[in-house]
Amino acid sequence: MATSCSNAGGQLVSTAGSEPTVAGITTETTITVPPTTMGADPSSTVTPTSEVERTGAAELPAFQPTGLAEPLLLFGDSITLVQPDGEAVLIQRDEAVRVAGDTRGGVVFQRRLVAGPQSTILWQPDAEAQPKVLLIPESNQLAELHGITTVNGVPEAVFSVTSPDSGNRSLNRIDLESGQIVELRVVDEQEFGSKSTQVDGFFIVTTWERPNASGWSVYQSGTGREIGGSYADVESSCAAGVGPNCARLASLSLDIETVFRIVPHATNSPDGEYDLLLSRSENGSTISRVDLSSLEGVWYPEHLSELADGRILLSRSVDPRRVRPMRAVVIDPATGSFELLSEVGFVRLT
Repeated sequence: MATSCSNAGGQLVSTAGSEPTVAGITTETTITVPPTTMGADPSSTVTPTSEVERTGAAELPAFQPTGLAEPLLLFGDSITLVQPDGEAVLIQRDEAVRVAGDTRGGVVFQRRLVAGPQSTILWQPDAEAQPKVLLIPESNQLAELHGITTVNGVPEAVFSVTSPDSGNRSLNRIDLESGQIVELRVVDEQEFGSKSTQVDGFFIVTTWERPNASGWSVYQSGTGREIGGSYADVESSCAAGVGPNCARLASLSLDIETVFRIVPHATNSPDGEYDLLLSRSENGSTISRVDLSSLEGVWYPEHLSELADGRILLSRSVDPRRVRPMRAVVIDPATGSFELLSEVGFVRLT
């Protein structure tokens, strides 16, 4: 395997024994995190490109009720917390292309997704006026925030680092308070073309593409150990990502018994003609398939989340790099129906 493009050099010091296998995925308890050197001092701050003061809902336009039971983080031109009844609070005025709730009322975010310090990862703690710097990439590195996990009861941000000098992608986590970083694994080799990565609770799900197959892999967010993924028959039928079962984005259900995939509606379907495919984690058998091909325009799947009532929240982008949002979709796999949220923006559960 080629060398990592990350500067993170920490290694895991203790790993608990494996727990019983759940739905084809072996879980493991979290670990002790050793000190590492990569990353900025978490106490340092950065001046936003616009006003830094947090402001209340009075300065925001009126939002429609979302029709969901959960509060949402809506982001694009700014980061806003939207309650089910439409009440909203502006958390950060700055543009954001990646955002994750820190589980304690604050957010971790990025303003841009380009190489160098422009892809710095920031943390906006709850009730504080200025964000803190978590990570400043080197000039030739691109960092990308993927989400928040919890290790030993402490929230940590999961991110990757790539550089032009390597075809690999270093997957890492960083403690918000201490700034300690652990490199979990190198997830791409030269023949890989990773398409998407997201964090689902204690798991990281990444999709990949090789010359003769494509699929997805599931990693434990505490250790980086691969604990599941796609099925051999699916991978072999998805040469170069072509086929109605080939994942453009993958995610796990809250109970990890189900895999959600955004897949082409049909073989050689153009961008924007997708389905939501639900499969059992244990054996890959199909549970249901929801036709999304009637959604207008060209779009790309950006993020999937399962709501408490079993519906699926899908963020979408107008560009393949997933940095310009459009209206999100709420999908009901039980009925095969779906509806658009009223606002343009990427969405995350808090």
